[in-house]
Amino acid sequence: MSFDFKNPWGKSGVYHTEWNESFKKVFSGARVDSLSKSSYTLQDQLTQIAGIEDSFYFDKSIQQGEGLSFKNAREFQAFLSNKSRADGMSTTSEGALKTAVFKFNLIFVGGIIIYVKQQITPYEILDVASSEWGVTTGFSWNQTTSDYNIVGNMAIVNIYGFLCYNIFIEGIGTVYKAAKQFQVTLNKTNGEAVSMKEIK
Repeated sequence: MSFDFKNPWGKSGVYHTEWNESFKKVFSGARVDSLSKSSYTLQDQLTQIAGIEDSFYFDKSIQQGEGLSFKNAREFQAFLSNKSRADGMSTTSEGALKTAVFKFNLIFVGGIIIYVKQQITPYEILDVASSEWGVTTGFSWNQTTSDYNIVGNMAIVNIYGFLCYNIFIEGIGTVYKAAKQFQVTLNKTNGEAVSMKEIK
């Protein structure tokens, strides 16, 4: 079934119950029972912005000042297109084990911090964990999985998860879930952190 996201009310402007029920099946978790026409305009804009693994829903409990505020969907799109920046790397030792720490800055003074626990001899990555750091008002992080490859003396680790943003656009509170991938590199001969970047 196809829908006209720009005009779900039809030519007469009457909201269609059938469309509403089908819409809720397509956008699982979307709270659409009493949304205005402007909400559906924003729905259409965010649908065009969203990546393949991204999702979102409207949440009336989010008020201005309680999340990240944007003038319009275009401004939010520009925000999403800005990749996080590296905010520092370090390595700590604990007996025969080493933990490399990678800090990403996402918004203002807050972001994601990644911990990679390693055994040096024989080399093995024992654990990859991550969490938020700093001011986390407006976003949360959920790591879903990780993997790594050995290339020469380097261990390349990929961390996958979702950033959930509480956003406020044009008077509408929204929860936007963005799929993310971070990649960090370590020297397997000594366990030292080498490089870090956001892939998507």
